[in-house]
Amino acid sequence: MAGYSVLFETSLETEGELRIGPVSLSTAEMFGADLRRVLMTQVPGSAVSAIRIEGAGHEFALVDGVVEDVAAIVENLKKVRLRLSGAAPTLVTISVAGPATVTSGDLAAGSKVQVANPSQLIATIGKGGQLDMVVEVSAGSGYESVQADGRPGWVEIDRTFSPVRSVRMKVTEEEEGIFLSLTVFTDGAVRPADATTQAATALAAREVESNEVIRGLCQAVAAAADRPAPADEVSAALSSDGEALAPATPRVREFGSASALPMPNLTEFPVSSYQALLQPGLAPLEREPRGFGKTAA
Repeated sequence: MAGYSVLFETSLETEGELRIGPVSLSTAEMFGADLRRVLMTQVPGSAVSAIRIEGAGHEFALVDGVVEDVAAIVENLKKVRLRLSGAAPTLVTISVAGPATVTSGDLAAGSKVQVANPSQLIATIGKGGQLDMVVEVSAGSGYESVQADGRPGWVEIDRTFSPVRSVRMKVTEEEEGIFLSLTVFTDGAVRPADATTQAATALAAREVESNEVIRGLCQAVAAAADRPAPADEVSAALSSDGEALAPATPRVREFGSASALPMPNLTEFPVSSYQALLQPGLAPLEREPRGFGKTAA
């Protein structure tokens, strides 16, 4: 497979599009499905994994002077998008007296913990209230559910580490051939280009001995995502041999919607089969059962 180009375009901080082609239909479908699966499940990220609140020993407790109960605080913390430097869990201490509003920006801890959405509400403290809380931030990938045997005094939280929110895959047929497009949406904690590079690298490591074509595509994708182009530029396009290549102006149509291959009439097949099943030329008692398996006596 030679002569294909790989382009990664970024239009927003949380959205990027990978475009590969021309390739064979089987390669587009196989590689697109594999890379999409890795993007959704194996790109590492960070999340709040547990909290400890002074005066609250379980998830359904109330905190004096705080509007939200512990369960509501947990749900708010699940919406925080974090970026943790290093693999070891980090503890962030929050001690706020009311009246005040605690947001996710209060979780920022220098270079160790960075917050992508600092305005996310965590808790509202009334006059005379006090919130003393320790938040544990952990790194991982995919999803982890709460363990039954939690630590005493801590409220464990289900963790969705993946910074990739969704990946939209599309295979199209153009005049130049078959093209694969993957649109990557992240939560802002990781750039779409970085997530794509990590996913392509992980997929290439898995395909070291199994599929040379997929491994080569992964290397080209990682190289293109390392230097993403704005949506109105084509500087990140790479050919299969690594040289710069501006992609052709797309003239996209959905694959199969305007195919020159004859398409079967799917509406006639069930009707003819049903008529044959009725056996109209025979009396009811002479008809043989069809379409059902018979068991030996």
